[in-house]
Order: sequence, then structure tokens, then C-alpha cells
Amino acid sequence: MKKPGFLSVIVAAMTFASALYFYSPEYASGLTGFGGIDTHMHLFSISGKRQDHNPNRGGSGSFRSPHTKTSSFTRTKQPPSLLRPSNAPEEEGYTNAVGPLLKLMDKRNVAKAMVMPPPQYRGQPGAYDYKALLPAIQAGGGRLLLVAGGGSLNPLIMGTNADKVAPQDIETFKKKAELIIKSGAVAFGEMTALHVCMSERHHYMAAPPDHPLFLLLADIAASNGMPIDLHMEAVTEKMATPQKLLEACSKNPHTLPPTIPGLERLLQHNRNAIFVWQHIGWDNTGHMTTELLNRLLHEHPNLFLSIRVLGWQQTRLEGRFRNTITNPQGRIRPEWKQLLSDHPGRFMVGGDAFVGETGFKNKSSESFKESWRAINNLLEPARSKVSWKTAEQVYKVHK
Repeated sequence: MKKPGFLSVIVAAMTFASALYFYSPEYASGLTGFGGIDTHMHLFSISGKRQDHNPNRGGSGSFRSPHTKTSSFTRTKQPPSLLRPSNAPEEEGYTNAVGPLLKLMDKRNVAKAMVMPPPQYRGQPGAYDYKALLPAIQAGGGRLLLVAGGGSLNPLIMGTNADKVAPQDIETFKKKAELIIKSGAVAFGEMTALHVCMSERHHYMAAPPDHPLFLLLADIAASNGMPIDLHMEAVTEKMATPQKLLEACSKNPHTLPPTIPGLERLLQHNRNAIFVWQHIGWDNTGHMTTELLNRLLHEHPNLFLSIRVLGWQQTRLEGRFRNTITNPQGRIRPEWKQLLSDHPGRFMVGGDAFVGETGFKNKSSESFKESWRAINNLLEPARSKVSWKTAEQVYKVHK
């Protein structure tokens, strides 16, 4: 039998190596060799006084009220090993979630992630502040960065009438913002101007994007070089609430207020204030078109966008979404690829996964995985800018 020649051996070896690379998690993420920075992640706890039994229903935290009736269909099953005494420290659950989060990051070759409380309102069941996350941030070994304000500043905005902001409200807001600055947070967030409810255990919140306290936050953020993380549905003008949202949650009103005009006034208020609009690609209203985003990026240099690609399972469970970034095959749609290529220095990635302790299953990790996988569709230099270079510039951090 004729022995294979040297060239044949080399070709076979290269083919084998290519196959290994093709099927590696690093190839799937499209970030081999340099890692990424995720700008929007959450931890959740099922121990202590705070129990997030259904941490991600539609992209934001779902906080279970002790008075909520739960059917056998909606109840989340929890491994006995994760149940802790009711007097366990609140921070313990978040710290125990760090390991699973780092593991998830490693699978997608993400070097660092920004962790924050979701937007909350006064009196919200299970509410918590960024202070509960500080031990977890420390346990992250420098790979987790704190973003704060969703549990302290956002409730003040939600609970203060825009037409009746008193001097005392302003002073209280400033003091809480100063504490966040001293905490070492890299940004203010997660803030919201319009947050729709996706289940009866979820939340509806709304405040004008140009609310006086939002304008004040813009000035504070600009003075301290800290961007603002913003969760907001795109509504160009007052509209009837989509039927799927009315069916999903009785807390949603029958009409949604416009957000885009107020956002533009907020952006114009202080051009040194940088806003990172999160969850781009997750559209509940049908107004988040590439045409709208292209115009906003051209007219507002202090606006940046962070993409969130829905996983197949999320899309199936939540209903039909419009203006999605990827097609059913996971490829970036031509209009989105054009937008990303036209503004490569204005986009980042925010996986928006809620990560809990070992053994807790949560479908939100799909958006994290799919968001980073989608970056593989981009060519350099756009890919590097979207995955980490823009985040380094905006948040003033390094991998």
C-alpha cells in the first residue's frame, strides 16, 4: 500500500485543525483572540429575603410578590440544594451567581461584563440596590464592572411627577448619585423611560425621557464622565398598545406614550452626556426601525446603541417580534449589517442575561449567546469595534 506523501499529511492536519476551530465556542462567538466586553448583564438571587423566582420574562427582572398566586404551570422549580434559610444574607445569592456568570462569559469569550440592578420603582416587591452587588463584583476578580442607579435613582424618577419636582427632590437625587460615583460604578443604570410588562409578575414603568431628574442625571453624568444605561421602548408618537402586550400583562395601559421626541430633547440637553440605549433589536412596538436608528445616530453624536439578539426560544415564547437583527438562520439581516457597518463606532453588545446560582436554568442566557454569536457575521474592523473597542472608549475601561 502506498504511503501518504508529506503534502497529503500536511493537508490532512490542516483540515483537522480547521474542523476543531470551526466547532469551537470561540469560533461560534466570533471573538477568538481578543475577547469582548458585555455592557449589560444581571445577577439574580434565590436565597435570603430577595427571591427572583422568574428572573427574566421579556428582558427585565420579574420580581415575585409574596402575594402573587402561582399555578403549577407558571411555578419555577428550584433544586433543593439552592434553597437557603430566609435569614440568609441578601448578598450571598448574588455572590454565588458569579461562578456561573464567569463560566457563561468564558463560553462566549467575553473578557468583562457590566453588572447592574434592573430598573425599579418605589415600593416594588423584591427591590434591591447596587450595594447588594458589591461583594459579587469583588468576587469577579476584575472581570465584573458595576453599573448603579436602577434601584436608587430610577425609583426617584418614577415616583416624582415631572411637573412637580421640588428642591428637596433634586437634593435627594444628587446625594444618591454622589454615592454611586463614590462606589466605583462605571455608569448609571439600568434606567428606564418606558418599560413594558411582559407577565403578571413583571412591571410597567414610564416617565418622560426629558423628565427634570433625567436632565439632572445627564448633567451629573457629563461632569463625571459616566455614561447612562437606558432601557426604553421606541415609540415615535402616542400609539395603541400592541395586543400581545395587553394579553401578556394587565398592568400595561391601552396606550403607550411617545419616547423618541423626549429622548431627542434629553440628548440635546447636554451633548457631553453619553447615553447607551440598550436592548436594540428587541422591539415590542414595531417602531425600532433601522431608518429611525440611522437618523438618531446621525443627529445625536452622544447616543450609542447596545444590541440584544433574541434567541430562537425567546422569540417562540414571546411571540413575533418585528425589526429583529438576525433572520431565523442567525444571520444579521442586510439592513442591520448596513447600519452596523455605517456606524461601527456607535454599537456595543449587551447580552441582558439574568444569571443565577449553579443549577438554575434560565432562558435569558440565550440572548447573551445569540448576541455574541451574531457578531461573527461582521467583518473587521466593525467586529472589533462592536465587540469591545467602542465599550472601552465609552465606559473608559480596559479588558
